[in-house]
Amino acid sequence: MDDKLSRKRHWRALSIISLVYGILQISIFFLDDGALSRKLWLEHRGYRVLEEMGKPEHSRCTHLIKQLSNHHFWILRAAVMSSLFFAIYYRKRDAKRYTLFKSIFVSSLLLLILVSGVLTWILKLSTGKPRPSSGLTECMPLSLSTKYHSFPSGHTTETFSYLVPFIYFLRRHLITVLLVAYGVALSFTRVILAYHFITDVLFGIYVTLVSGIVICSYVERHYGSSMHVP
Repeated sequence: MDDKLSRKRHWRALSIISLVYGILQISIFFLDDGALSRKLWLEHRGYRVLEEMGKPEHSRCTHLIKQLSNHHFWILRAAVMSSLFFAIYYRKRDAKRYTLFKSIFVSSLLLLILVSGVLTWILKLSTGKPRPSSGLTECMPLSLSTKYHSFPSGHTTETFSYLVPFIYFLRRHLITVLLVAYGVALSFTRVILAYHFITDVLFGIYVTLVSGIVICSYVERHYGSSMHVP
């Protein structure tokens, strides 16, 4: 009975995520993804002009966003490594907490390898979509040049590969809201810096959420269903 309820909950979550993603993707497609993305650009919309005019506060703002976008992974890696530490710590002290933290670590590792690594790389190569900052318009499938690796956003899939296991296994509404908001905000820095279009980021979020639910549910069944720590 618990397995049936769990499967229903997973299918309901996947359906809601897919519906929301579909609506957003279609809406942005018809509203012009490129035009909407350009409205968010900082790196290529007046940034250099402002720098030349001697307004360092603007250049510092863009520099800060770039640093956050590139280096926030250390926070996420520390969180995942902490889950490994706690799994080792609780191994002989608390079976439930041991299983919880072990499941978070294993799920993150699988998502990083299979989704952020293999799947993202295959999609980038197969689509060959040019980055907005490149000024190119034609797709070039199978190109090894990073100029043609816009879809999907690798920063986004990596970010949510770390976050989804914590959301899935901790199951706290406040934690879910905070982590999703954090992930979306950091993912959209890639649009602000003109490395990706909005749809690249949206798909990255979508594919990692869906894959994350599938992988986490598999890990949950493998290690035991009672992992929620009150």
